[in-house]
Amino acid sequence: MSWKDRFAVAWTRASGAPEKLADMVLTETELRVTFSDPARRSGIPGLSMLHDMSGDSILVYPRNGSRVLPPQLRALLPPDAALNPQRRMLLDLMLASGRSITGLPTELQQWEMLVFAGRNAVGHIDVFENDRDAQDYYTRNYGSVQPEGRSGLKDLKLWGAFRKYVSQSLPTVEEDQLKATLGPTPGVAGFVPKMLCTIELESDGSWKGKTSGKPAGEEGGQDTVSALVKIEQNSYPGLLQLESLAYEYHRKAGIFDVPRTWLLETTVNNEPLIALASERFDRNQGVPLPLESMYSILHTGSPTKYLCNTDGSIEKIGEVLNKLRFPYGEVERFYAQFVMSLLTGNGDLHTDNIAILTDPNKHGMNRYRLSPLFDPAPMRAYRGRHSHNVLSALPFGGGEPTDTTGSATPGDLFDRMMSVAKAMGIKHTRAKGLAKQLHQVTEPYLQEAIELLRSIPKDRRPNNLAPDIDGFEATIQEVRSAIARGWSGHASKSPPTPSLMFSNKQN
Repeated sequence: MSWKDRFAVAWTRASGAPEKLADMVLTETELRVTFSDPARRSGIPGLSMLHDMSGDSILVYPRNGSRVLPPQLRALLPPDAALNPQRRMLLDLMLASGRSITGLPTELQQWEMLVFAGRNAVGHIDVFENDRDAQDYYTRNYGSVQPEGRSGLKDLKLWGAFRKYVSQSLPTVEEDQLKATLGPTPGVAGFVPKMLCTIELESDGSWKGKTSGKPAGEEGGQDTVSALVKIEQNSYPGLLQLESLAYEYHRKAGIFDVPRTWLLETTVNNEPLIALASERFDRNQGVPLPLESMYSILHTGSPTKYLCNTDGSIEKIGEVLNKLRFPYGEVERFYAQFVMSLLTGNGDLHTDNIAILTDPNKHGMNRYRLSPLFDPAPMRAYRGRHSHNVLSALPFGGGEPTDTTGSATPGDLFDRMMSVAKAMGIKHTRAKGLAKQLHQVTEPYLQEAIELLRSIPKDRRPNNLAPDIDGFEATIQEVRSAIARGWSGHASKSPPTPSLMFSNKQN
């Protein structure tokens, strides 16, 4: 079969109005992105922070197996997992529209999904097959007339249907309603099912599951919020409640930029429904803000060295922030986020969970900053599966990478933390003070987390799916003890107690 070049265009609304960013062509050997002259002259953010800084007008990505799309564009697609609900829905909608991708090579499947649904995703990049499709889309959704409303499911009925769709137990009629309601939706990274939507708040600021067709933050939509909503899976009982608790403790610390969140615990058709909504910080009064993951930045700078989101180290991220001349406070805030991930049992602070937010109205390095906090879920509570029981997703503190990316807590944990701070340019006294401050702030955290997990009804946490409560408790106590020994001057290089390292008892 002879090769046929594929074409697409990238647009953005980052300036407040639709603008064309670039033309894209996928050839047999490469993906070539050519930025438009008006976009270059206006200084509007493009595909990547590093390319914007270097002033590149043409980007060329050699085709390399399934990695034809750069991470900035792959971020618009659902995860590759076959059972991922976003991916299933997108493929079904494509099939219904006559765009089957069955049998195509992986890179062409990605391309077809991108031009079909790669818009209004996280960040500011919108992808279309051609300029006419882009103009039609913006006229329908952001023109002088109101967006075309889709009839169908809303509020709790929508979340109940989505939850059943995730578990593949939704009847066909309701599944068709759900697809008609949502339409082609862009992807959001991560294994927890999630949806980008507009939610409607109550007069007291709470959220009871209502969705809204009003544009968030615009006239007539004062009580609406652009949000990312996660739905609890049966296989991770209590995870969203734990994540909500982690958000709460980051707020208590008073150091972090934390978005508003709303935890919903209710029932739909006599079945429990747990959802966690977080306000989108890549939207400002409905206008998209460029958001790029640290993985995307590292890969763009060195594509053969950083192949996945666990390549690199905690120190490397600090080095990047310093090289890009981020304010000292931003570097310090990232260091504090790293310490907090250890204290809360996150273990999932990889480079896709750290991002840079761009303000298009500013210029130079002043337009870049660390994004607010996201995905602080304490995954070590589910330590019995999927490699969740790791101290850190990224190595730190020198030595072998496995010293800090395994389940064990190094006896010299505090010394390693101080080594990270030194590499980032943070003074020892300040780093020690931050560690002590966060240790004190999180003093009640473990007890609250354990009580929360124990309160989950037993029928929602059967033995094969239950969080490892005893193991999680022992792990967090071990980390806290290692840090406390360090600032008191009694750090030990001895290994942790084996029973704490490998406890897998379930409650």
